[in-house]
Amino acid sequence: MKDENISGTMHILAVPDLDTTVQYYESVLGFTAHDVGDPGWKILQRGNMRIMAGHCPDAIAPAETGDHSYFAYVHV
Repeated sequence: MKDENISGTMHILAVPDLDTTVQYYESVLGFTAHDVGDPGWKILQRGNMRIMAGHCPDAIAPAETGDHSYFAYVHV
């Protein structure tokens, strides 16, 4: 396998309410929301950290999936 550089990663979250999620990430966590051409998706960015959030009102709530189903470790 050829050695390739990885320029970054992006976590993808299924969220029940995209507008509420965007408001929280912007006002509390200092992210900026960017459109991606589909009204059901946003990219949330703060510095080099990017998260793609998708409006999925019928997805299983994270609290119902148990430990370690959704996680990421971010170096600050």
